[in-house]
Amino acid sequence: MCGIAGIVSLNNRQQDQTERTHRLHKMIQSLSHRGPDGIATWLNLPGTIGLAHARLSIIDLSAAAAQPLDYLDYSIVFNGEIYNYRELKTELEKYGYTFYNNGDTEVIPAAIDCWGVTNALNKLDGMFSFALYNANENSVIVARDRFGEKPLFYTIQNDELYFASEIKAFWSIGLEKEVNHTQLLNFVALGLGQNPTDKTATFYKNIHALAPGHLCKFNLSENVVYQQKWYVFKPDRNFKITDETEVLKTFESLLYDSVQLRLRSDVLVGTSLSGGLDSSAIAAFIKLSNAPGNFSQKAFTAIFPGFKNNEEHYAKSVADGLHLKHYTCAPAAKDFERLLTKVAYHQDEPFLSSSIYTQYAVYELARQNDVTVLLDGQGADEVLAGYKKYTHWYLQQLVLENPKLLFHELKQFKANHFIQQNWNYKNFLSALMPNTTARQLAQRNTDLLSNQSLLNKDFVNANSDIKSLDKPVVKHLNDLLYYNTFQFGLEELLRYADRNSMANGVEVRLPFLSHRLVEFTMNLHESFKMKDGYSKWILRQSVKNILAENIVYRTDKIGFEPPQQQWMQDKGVKELVMHAKNIAYKNGIITEVYKNEIPVAKPAHESDNYDFRILSVAATLYNQEF
Repeated sequence: MCGIAGIVSLNNRQQDQTERTHRLHKMIQSLSHRGPDGIATWLNLPGTIGLAHARLSIIDLSAAAAQPLDYLDYSIVFNGEIYNYRELKTELEKYGYTFYNNGDTEVIPAAIDCWGVTNALNKLDGMFSFALYNANENSVIVARDRFGEKPLFYTIQNDELYFASEIKAFWSIGLEKEVNHTQLLNFVALGLGQNPTDKTATFYKNIHALAPGHLCKFNLSENVVYQQKWYVFKPDRNFKITDETEVLKTFESLLYDSVQLRLRSDVLVGTSLSGGLDSSAIAAFIKLSNAPGNFSQKAFTAIFPGFKNNEEHYAKSVADGLHLKHYTCAPAAKDFERLLTKVAYHQDEPFLSSSIYTQYAVYELARQNDVTVLLDGQGADEVLAGYKKYTHWYLQQLVLENPKLLFHELKQFKANHFIQQNWNYKNFLSALMPNTTARQLAQRNTDLLSNQSLLNKDFVNANSDIKSLDKPVVKHLNDLLYYNTFQFGLEELLRYADRNSMANGVEVRLPFLSHRLVEFTMNLHESFKMKDGYSKWILRQSVKNILAENIVYRTDKIGFEPPQQQWMQDKGVKELVMHAKNIAYKNGIITEVYKNEIPVAKPAHESDNYDFRILSVAATLYNQEF
């Protein structure tokens, strides 16, 4: 896990090497928190290609594995981990390839040289973004992993391509900051942290993200640029596994293998532990796997004494049951006030709640206790239908598919208090008219945008984009799970985790995002995910004999919630909110009436959390004023 940056002359014009090296150094220096173990830069002879790398040493700590790395006719900078690198090395050695260190980076150029770009990328089990220069072709390839676990941003200015792991690298060399006001508007009014219809959009007009599962190739000799989607998941219509015993066996095997691969490390590995089902399941599978000596037996939890949603007792019971050393931190309002600007600096873009700060505190705790790698349960909710919002979509699917089962499940979900709304005739109509439902939901967002009294009307009118508010057509629950995993939802959470972990020099690995596991689960019928009034049914069945019943059958989905409502009543935090409002008003975003309103404290996951969003916007997008 590291930070990367680079500069490419798209006109292939020879560059001043001293000046280019200086810019590369400034870019990578701004990312040194991602790689505290050393930084380095590389230029080709004409100076048309420059690569930079900040290293966090995880696999092969020797200098032989340092980057930028030359292999055959390739030069590479790589951020992430290729978990199946040992298996790939063994396979490539049969084709005559030789490797010169014990790390995973060499596998990428060797695989591309052997199988071609797309075939090679599809063989990788990992999280990654990288830039690869091919001296023979005089070309550069940049690529990103399937789900967007690792970031890669780019901008083109004056016939030069700049790319980096974080947006702040562009500001470090004086590139202009241009706020994307449409993205800002949708964030403040609707709580949208991404553009649902454009995976390349960021909160800055002149900065773009390489979309997950995409690559871009620049052929400098021919001055040709093309982009393609290298990873395409399509549901397998010939998927035949329906037997419950076989499904469970396959799921458990895939999750076990994923955990095993993600324990590979030459530094200490620990685990996050919220007390919820997902992180508890990962901890249980780590113990099942007879984890190697690099597993520290340490688990890390954020606790909130006195708060109604404090999960400390759940986390402690899991840690005790699995014989883990349990470390806790107790973030408070004063800590949030003190560290808000630091967290905002590392995030680069606005975040929706103070739970992002809480996550930062957990990763900081791990680093303080000498753990460099953490396994985490993120991704399970999107893949296995963990959120309460999924319940009514599943029930709507049953309206046409299995009316008898519908009433059974409706009763069970109500008994478990795992349904967001009362079921009535509107839900039946929605099931019968999914296209109309999608249009109505999009229109609801448009109406909310237009009727926000806190927003400056001129700002709304100038920056509204109806296309960015589109909603998917959902006929089956799997349609929505696919949308939240691949299009809108998961990547935003991955951004938070990446920036927070790397701010502390910690690598986070996510076993639920093994592509083999995701693809298998996506192909399963929805009844393996929601059943008998429970979400994530298949995961619960997989751990029911290794975790306590009060963990396995928890239905009080909390979602890593800190006591934000209490924090927002703190005098210092209130002052920060009022300062943020002044900045937003000065920049034409909100009305004068709203600017002068006393802050309203809301829980972390409330949909109308406007004061927190304005605070986040001011601290990230307008940090020079904040």
